[in-house]
Amino acid sequence: MVRKILLLFVALIVLSQNFLNAQFSSSDIQFWTGTGSNEVVLIIDFNDGSSNDCWAWGYRFAGSKTAEEMLIEMASADNQLEVNLMGGFLNDILYSNQSGIAASPYYWSTFSGTNLENWVMNMGLSSTLDDGDWFGCSYTDVDSVWNPIHLPENPMPAPTTFSAAEVAFWVGAGTNEAVLVVDFNDSATTECWAWGYRFDGNKTA
Repeated sequence: MVRKILLLFVALIVLSQNFLNAQFSSSDIQFWTGTGSNEVVLIIDFNDGSSNDCWAWGYRFAGSKTAEEMLIEMASADNQLEVNLMGGFLNDILYSNQSGIAASPYYWSTFSGTNLENWVMNMGLSSTLDDGDWFGCSYTDVDSVWNPIHLPENPMPAPTTFSAAEVAFWVGAGTNEAVLVVDFNDSATTECWAWGYRFDGNKTA
């Protein structure tokens, strides 16, 4: 009886994992960069056991692009994301306080698909992107035959970055600038707002 309960518990975990993967789509992505009619989903999975160890971005482009070009442009657009592509290889990825450094201790493997359920290993940075592609990066402990392979899974949408240059409403005058941010956390379409304040000398909140 205990064995049946354990097997049922494991089955439920697997099913819930697949359900969560199936629920994520490009419409969930918050951070998009690039212009053009083609769209690609970028998934980066640090596999570090943190509560959010896998992140998703969106990339728009026209014409022909490679994964390397996408990663360079994405890192340029998101100031929290850094990539080291030295020598034509995906060596290091750093995002916020997470890092995957090549050989310290693992390596990055890359995948292509059209969703989280049909990943296949690809040609890495030289992979050509097509409209509707998903490109996945997974930091994982692999042996000489790339086993086990940990596929990217359970992504969270990477949050959009915001700078003072994007503030539309400013008050005050002076050479100093401060931004007031108020977040209602009410799950509304827009729940967080920002105002700009210009001043001279010292001011209190």
